[in-house]
Amino acid sequence: MSTVLLQQNDPKVLPMYWVFTVNFYVLVIIISLGLIGLPVYLFATDKPGWAVLSIIGVGLAFFILRWTMRRLHPYFWENLHRNQYTLTQEGMRYSYSDVKRRETLKGEVLFKDIPECRVVYYVAKYHYSYVKGHNRRKSPHEVFPALHLKIGSVFIPVFLKDHRHLDHWLDVLRAHNIPMTLQKGTISEASMDELDEETKKTDGLPFTYEEKFAEKHLPELQQTWRTIDAEQREEGKAI
Repeated sequence: MSTVLLQQNDPKVLPMYWVFTVNFYVLVIIISLGLIGLPVYLFATDKPGWAVLSIIGVGLAFFILRWTMRRLHPYFWENLHRNQYTLTQEGMRYSYSDVKRRETLKGEVLFKDIPECRVVYYVAKYHYSYVKGHNRRKSPHEVFPALHLKIGSVFIPVFLKDHRHLDHWLDVLRAHNIPMTLQKGTISEASMDELDEETKKTDGLPFTYEEKFAEKHLPELQQTWRTIDAEQREEGKAI
């Protein structure tokens, strides 16, 4: 491919949150192992009564230990496999990591081989742990634009972490006459299958790109998508 126009590497967890989270999980693991070994210690110190009572905590300890390991592994994997996108004059290179599958999808595609692009907003959960200065008390999550580029029979997601990059991408896509639609509602960074299914089942609105689209309409669109996302969350709670 030709000259690189834009390189996007998704940020890793900030060191402060990384250290805090890992230490928390390690502490939970140590406590769980302590609860599992407690009956043995009590029997060894000739306290059979307390040992029998402490056996109750062994089941709980195994449950907590299993829960911790199931969360810790994806947390490590996701932080080590961040999405990467390289935009060129003719196409893009991508490396998309599916956290649920623990798989990374890599490839290159020319713009002439992309028949459709859907512009959608997604919910970036716990955004404060990736970007300095984000007010976690105001909102633990953030709403960002994403592009779903149709490649073959699936949609490859491009999760933008900076609103200013949206116009850059749309400028290039428009220059290559790629049809665009605007999605209603919001999605989350989920597995490839879920994203693909969500994109296909949601209707897109015809979308004619104009220069500086994000600059002109971003505040209005952000508010609209935030409102829709809040409504979807309320509907989910009501079910």
